Amino acid sequence: MMKVTSLLLLALLAFSNMYGQSYLENNVIESEQQTTGDDAYDLYLLGNHYYYGDGDIDKNIMKAFNLWMEAAEKGCAEAQVMVGYCYGYDAGVFSGDYDRRCVEAYNWFSKAAEQGNSDAFYYLGEASYNGYGVKQNYKDAFMYYEKSAVMGNYKGMLGLGRCYELGCGVEKNVSQAIFLYERCTQGDDAFSARTAKYYLSQISK
Repeated sequence: MMKVTSLLLLALLAFSNMYGQSYLENNVIESEQQTTGDDAYDLYLLGNHYYYGDGDIDKNIMKAFNLWMEAAEKGCAEAQVMVGYCYGYDAGVFSGDYDRRCVEAYNWFSKAAEQGNSDAFYYLGEASYNGYGVKQNYKDAFMYYEKSAVMGNYKGMLGLGRCYELGCGVEKNVSQAIFLYERCTQGDDAFSARTAKYYLSQISK
């Protein structure tokens, strides 16, 4: 069954490579945008401006977090992901009990994943892979990465490739890892492209 799933994944990614955004990705993006009202999504966007300090808005990470939290509580999946990110990854927002923060992050990522958010699936994969906020489980990590990757998420493809390369949660298959890494280098996610190039350089040695 796992081999069949992997072949289906590769076929979907190949289709996406030939025709730009995949049919699945287009539908996922549409469904994500329909999960919230305009007010919640606007709060999320305003939070982004404060987080990055765009235009005339001075950078204010805590202001950004508060706006994201308000949007997240209203059901905005994108904001739920950013709230989870702040708890689990951004030391500029919280300090102290990291284990508790990881659990909180996992809970918010789970809420966003329930709405089909591809970034949320990637972060759940990261949590399961590393044991952040949940017991380490490579099979769960592979499952979450695969869900994210099939939606066209390059970070999800990167995590999935790593599982294939190292044999974590799936039978080791370096050729599939290379395929996924190369797909990442062709995308518009700078982090995934840069990291994938590094992984490819290590494989070739």
